[in-house]
Amino acid sequence: MKAILSAHASPAATRLRARYLRAVRTGAVALLALALSACSALFDTRETMSIWRIDAVPAAPAGAAVAWQLAIDEPGAAQPLDGARIVLAPGDGEFGVYRGARWGERAPVMVQGLLLRALADSGRIAGVGRGTDGLRADYRLLLELRAFHVERGRADTARVAVSARLLRWPEGAVVAAQAFEGSAPVEGGGIAAVVAAFRTASAEVLPAIAGWTLAEGEADRARGKP
Repeated sequence: MKAILSAHASPAATRLRARYLRAVRTGAVALLALALSACSALFDTRETMSIWRIDAVPAAPAGAAVAWQLAIDEPGAAQPLDGARIVLAPGDGEFGVYRGARWGERAPVMVQGLLLRALADSGRIAGVGRGTDGLRADYRLLLELRAFHVERGRADTARVAVSARLLRWPEGAVVAAQAFEGSAPVEGGGIAAVVAAFRTASAEVLPAIAGWTLAEGEADRARGKP
């Protein structure tokens, strides 16, 4: 009986049923779009980044030019100092990063480049380059980046700590070893103040390493080493 009635439904009923089905389909599509939009918002981890760098530090201290060549290896570093994020240490061995900001390159590479520039700008050594440059080096500088982060406290402080070993090359004998450390308070709010503190701390440490390297290399040559 139902089949008979359905077969003989009026044109008005047919139009009503068609409108109902269209409404159901439209609602379903809208709900699906809403669900997909919610999922996209939930799982979207994209972050707008500002890019920062330290362009230069002071040159190595003045002194006599040297006649030997130096290769500087990329500093070793443990995570999270090995990356490009600007690192924050709230305390108790915990590390985090500043949201929305990063260095223009990995921190060890940036430190290596700044040290190269401090040496080159001194005018005291012509033959200086990265360890990967194929330089016929008389000495090799090995570095470890031990601190390159902001320590949280009453006053946030940027810390830069580097240990250095100067090797006579190619035999690899250690000529000298020393640790260097510098710090600077973060004066003001915002990431620009953080970067300024890193710049000040780096300007304390890297020229000191450059000067020490030149002095130790010269002392080794004076001892009659090739």
